[in-house]
Amino acid sequence: MITTASSVESLRDWRSCAEVAWRYFRPGIGVNPKTGINRAKLDWDASTSWDTGAYIVATIEAHRLGLVESNGAWGFRDRMNMILRHLLTRELGTNRGVSNWPYWAYYWDGRPYYNPVYLYADPSDSGRLLYALDLLRTYDSIFRSQVEEVFQRYKAAYDLLSTEVDRHLNYYGVLEAVGFTAFGYNKSYVISAFENWNGPFVTLEGQILPQVDTTAEPTLHGVLELGLGGKFFEYTRRIYEAQKARWERTGKLSGWSEGCHPEHEYVYEWIIDGGGGTWLIKKHDGTPINIERSRTLPLMYTKVAFAYLAIFSDNSYTSSLFKAVSGLEHSEYGFGEATFENGESAIVLWEKNIEGFYSQNTNQIVLSAARYALLHA
Repeated sequence: MITTASSVESLRDWRSCAEVAWRYFRPGIGVNPKTGINRAKLDWDASTSWDTGAYIVATIEAHRLGLVESNGAWGFRDRMNMILRHLLTRELGTNRGVSNWPYWAYYWDGRPYYNPVYLYADPSDSGRLLYALDLLRTYDSIFRSQVEEVFQRYKAAYDLLSTEVDRHLNYYGVLEAVGFTAFGYNKSYVISAFENWNGPFVTLEGQILPQVDTTAEPTLHGVLELGLGGKFFEYTRRIYEAQKARWERTGKLSGWSEGCHPEHEYVYEWIIDGGGGTWLIKKHDGTPINIERSRTLPLMYTKVAFAYLAIFSDNSYTSSLFKAVSGLEHSEYGFGEATFENGESAIVLWEKNIEGFYSQNTNQIVLSAARYALLHA
């Protein structure tokens, strides 16, 4: 078990955890060995713009940690060149009269994934990809011109998508604003408006939080990947404290976020929803799930356990979360998705489709958490 963020043993363990997570991104596992395109889950050979951004972030983190070389076949630059080539050549559509609009997802062989409900990329997915591309060109200037080419290819779509960011005054909207601002769309006022939130608020488990859709996921990206501070970090801390208090009150391992679920495809565990409700779970389309009757929800997501340990250090709560997920390691696939709130592995839910238990976003956040912990050791 990881002990404290500053101990020698901890440093060794964090690196070991990162090595496990990087297994997911090996060619033939989470990355197509021919095209270099990533896939979001081992049972879904496709990637959204959000997922493509996650792969870029994961590869940067792996390079920072010394898990991948700079050059050579499947080195850092080789991987990023393949992804940029994909972004510069993938098929585009026309949406709302605007051409050069990315589809919602692409198979890892490069074909568009036509989804009649979610046909085209949205501001959230686009904002994540944009800030990942900005991180890439900042981290390695050799990619600056290619990143600019990618942006220019989609600019007509991004011009329209940027206007929608203004309506997303929440944690996801801050991520979008960071991404779009990095490419010349001044969305700093969106970030400022959230930083200076003036209500309404919800008091939950003794924590005062904005009454907006609230779960751990976007706060983890904001802190681990973007280094956001101020009220964003303070609200992240309060969300963490609320989850910790629920664990202390109920004994249930609380690691609420968004993630995969075999019975519902994808779920959002809302700590607070926009209407002021608390501890609610909904499907991707917003349909509520009755968790009182559910035998499979809530889940405690692996990424929350690693991220909270990295950000808030070792204590009885983070140690309990980590102890539960540390057994989810797979020799080839990285870390599994989640446990039940009693600490038992949730892999039994995927018994007919074990590969669905392993996702890119989980292992990317583990990599980011390891790099964050080592940086702050």
